[in-house]
Amino acid sequence: MKTICLFGDFRGFSDDAVAVSTEELLKKADDEEVVVISHGMPTGHANEAVDPLLLQPGLHLHAFLLAQSGSSASPTDLEYLKDKLERKCPRTFGMVRGWNSTHSGHRAKIIDFLESSETVPSDPDVQSLLGFDSPVARLALRVALEIALRELSGGTSSRHKLNLETLLSPAISLAEQEPSLAASMTGISRALESDRKSLPHEISLVLAELQS
Repeated sequence: MKTICLFGDFRGFSDDAVAVSTEELLKKADDEEVVVISHGMPTGHANEAVDPLLLQPGLHLHAFLLAQSGSSASPTDLEYLKDKLERKCPRTFGMVRGWNSTHSGHRAKIIDFLESSETVPSDPDVQSLLGFDSPVARLALRVALEIALRELSGGTSSRHKLNLETLLSPAISLAEQEPSLAASMTGISRALESDRKSLPHEISLVLAELQS
């Protein structure tokens, strides 16, 4: 098995483990099973969000990690990538911290996990770095939503109507930092944009999910 950094500029990879394009990735994989750690979305030449070459039968993806050098991977990009690679590579993950700002020992743990057959990391450090649903994150989101729901139910003053974005910003920020929680906020985000009357209902649904 090979581990290849796609698009380069990540610490810890030698030149022969870096592919600057999807075409080079295919050559370096050479029909072997590969783990791909991608610096940003694997876009195609025609500006496709995901290069069709990644879906070729000859490329055997064992795991795929979406990462950035100094910040977290975009939850929206990660969900899109997971959808595109659902059949090709079910073990698709995203980092919630920049690769280059992560300790080398923790980067090694991430690679060990990607090269393993675990569907969910057993190591707490890897769980945290890949945004798996930690009890702390769930609790923080729950508290933020409970406060928002209490404020929404407590009156109809202009303050409540005008500051919905501010009211929900802590919960939205938490979900953005934890990709595993991002899907839970979809209904709330949609209601905030188009149907604000349904916000209490959407918040209650998420709270029920977090409490289960």
